[in-house]
Amino acid sequence: MRFRLTFVLLVLNLVALGFIFFIRMDPGRATFEEAARLVLPAGLVGSADRIEIAGPALDRDWIFTREDGNWSVESPLTWKANAFAMERLLQQLTHLRWETRFPVSQIGGAEEDALRQYGLDPAKAVIRVVRGAETWEIPVGEATQVGNRLYLLSPDGRDVLVVSRDIFDILASDLTAFFEPLVIRIPEFEARALTVQEEGTGAPRVRISRDGTGPGNPWRFESPLQVPAESETVRRFLERLNHVEVHRFVHDPAEDAFGSGDLRFTVEGNNRRQTVIIGRPVPGDPVPARRFLRISGLPTVVEVGEEPFAPLFNAQESLRQRRFLDIGDAFPTAIEIILDERTTSLQRLEGGEWQVADTRRGPENAGRRTRGAEREVVERIVRRLAELEARRFVTEAPSSSDLAERYGLAPPQRTIRLHLPGRDEPLELRLGHLDPEDNLVYARRSGMPTVFKVRPGILGLVPATPLHYRERSLTTLPQAARLTAFRIIDNTNGETVFERALSERLDSWDALEVAEDLEDTALRDSIETIRRSLRRFTVRDYVAEEFTDPLRLDADTKIPWRYRLEAKILLPGAPGDEPRVDTYHLTERLGGRTQFGGSASANVVFTLTQPLIDALDRLVTARPEREPPPAAPPPADLPPMVPEAARHADDDNGPEPEGNGDDEGNGGTDGPAPPAQ
Repeated sequence: MRFRLTFVLLVLNLVALGFIFFIRMDPGRATFEEAARLVLPAGLVGSADRIEIAGPALDRDWIFTREDGNWSVESPLTWKANAFAMERLLQQLTHLRWETRFPVSQIGGAEEDALRQYGLDPAKAVIRVVRGAETWEIPVGEATQVGNRLYLLSPDGRDVLVVSRDIFDILASDLTAFFEPLVIRIPEFEARALTVQEEGTGAPRVRISRDGTGPGNPWRFESPLQVPAESETVRRFLERLNHVEVHRFVHDPAEDAFGSGDLRFTVEGNNRRQTVIIGRPVPGDPVPARRFLRISGLPTVVEVGEEPFAPLFNAQESLRQRRFLDIGDAFPTAIEIILDERTTSLQRLEGGEWQVADTRRGPENAGRRTRGAEREVVERIVRRLAELEARRFVTEAPSSSDLAERYGLAPPQRTIRLHLPGRDEPLELRLGHLDPEDNLVYARRSGMPTVFKVRPGILGLVPATPLHYRERSLTTLPQAARLTAFRIIDNTNGETVFERALSERLDSWDALEVAEDLEDTALRDSIETIRRSLRRFTVRDYVAEEFTDPLRLDADTKIPWRYRLEAKILLPGAPGDEPRVDTYHLTERLGGRTQFGGSASANVVFTLTQPLIDALDRLVTARPEREPPPAAPPPADLPPMVPEAARHADDDNGPEPEGNGDDEGNGGTDGPAPPAQ
């Protein structure tokens, strides 16, 4: 009997324990209990229209309002709210739960005295949540002495609630974090148009736009001119605008923060736009410089860095396409360089090689001489012309008198014509006067009214002399030709200062080198350089189309030919197996990079390449036992430098204006230079 009773009691206990366990593990019941402990009704914060935070614990009263799903700060300043800070606040209010509570009526003493001891009368702060016509108000009191909790008064005023301190941490923090720090809200990839207007000055409105978005849709100016914009520059500018942050919110802006000359610009996106007004510089010369700014429709004034907005103050020039020779991928079939009555023509042949022709007008210069052109020189010209950029835009409507007198473009000082495949008319670039104020050259392109300025290096890139384009290989021996000897002769006394020759026993240069067993590696390399140069004689630049003895750089400057380089060359099938003698006349080395040469048979004067200069210098001084040559004429007989106008430039670009250094620079020599062409 007792065993049966014990068994029944055990079963009942197990059932009771199971029931209790089931009840505790019921998620619905747990959810219900959690919801019952919420301070604010579920769903209230998510649909709220307005949130106010005020009280003596705060420096200012804060008001947040929501419109079209976006939160804004309405007080103390009107500005867009920071999305992350607002999300944190909304989450805290949505999940605000009491951990314990007790009725106000059970607190001893008068009600106001009871609330005062918890910091609830008056409250340290008050949170109001508004939805339509409904308002929930939560007074915030003191922190608990233990447990790191916070006292609140329930919205109905009946209970004192003890909640987590997290909400207090938000209220006690710097509430300026609720301001959105970024000014521009339309990202670059969404932007479709940009309008700039300088107010109160009468300046024309500037507008650029693009059809659609993305890299495949270039930007163009719509007004005041319909010209291409520099799409990459516009893209980078808009990207920088997206990162402009407020430096300081101005609570009491000065009356003169805005005025005549303010810059108003509008960025248009997909079905939205934002207009920003840039005011005057912030006084006091802050570093970096700052300006006052406000968003159209908002009274709030802020300070922002000036530098990101700099392109807007000169948008017609700073955002305009500066590369005006739209060559694209097409390579010219012909190039003409015209200077006065002289035309230098570069023509591409069917095999891809180039030839240069010189045409001069007038009966005394009639005729046309054609020679091979240096392909690398032509390709460099085309590449640099395709990259040529306007440095200044001068005018869009030049007068006839300005074109002729001020700019030197009617007629132009120099004309470059590019004949492109698929185009009926050549693309023409006209170059005019050099403006001494900025050291830039006036220029104009065919089909465009604009007068702009380019760097003067373009003049050195395309000189009007055909010598500049002539093929740099003066002579090239056939494969079967054989160099049998060469020597360097000093013209002052006729002495041979260096000589090498093959013989019957040593009938190859390799055999001769082994037999001599030269220990001086530099000397051996110099001999090899001379031999290679005599098989394919390459010049650095051509100086004159007529060989003279002595060399005449100008009417007052003459330089004697100090040496002769003679080479004996055996050509297959030559009559009587007589070798041909090639002779090159050489001046002394006039500097580290300057030594002139000449060929009477080719009737040309040139400058030597650097490897040949160094090799000749080594061979001339290779035999210390020989009699030294007579002393060179005194310096007074050899001018150390020709006038600046005659300086030779290795590079094809001119001097750098205003200290800007990109792809155009100076080149020069450190000795006498060829005459100006």
